[in-house]
Amino acid sequence: KRSKLEIKRVTQGAICIEELDVVDGKFVTLSNESGEHHKIKGYVLTATEGSESVSYKFNKKTVIERDSNLVVWGADFSDRQEGDDVVANDFGCFLHGEHVEITLADKDGQVVARFSFEKAEIFNASNQPEPVVKKDNCVIS
Repeated sequence: KRSKLEIKRVTQGAICIEELDVVDGKFVTLSNESGEHHKIKGYVLTATEGSESVSYKFNKKTVIERDSNLVVWGADFSDRQEGDDVVANDFGCFLHGEHVEITLADKDGQVVARFSFEKAEIFNASNQPEPVVKKDNCVIS
């Protein structure tokens, strides 16, 4: 089965949701695209699919170094953790499926980054499935 994967990202600030493991929901990668370290104490990362959601609140020690990434692993995949990676012990994996939205809200509840994707089967002119991946870069607004 071949499908089209549309990814949309919007960022308001220094932190971007760079990547989600769309196959198994193992991890979410956050990216600090600024030239400064960024503390994300109290920020909440939420994955939603339909009426289901899982959330992880960052503790006071969490910092994303300047121009670097932070990987947040679901607890089922904690053995993959390296260096400064974080394990979200509140749930086994991030939601994954046909349409998932990931948000990052700051300590005041303001959504500062959003990542969504949608899978859909597509066909070419000869009615054969055709793989297409559309990927948008982070948009700073």
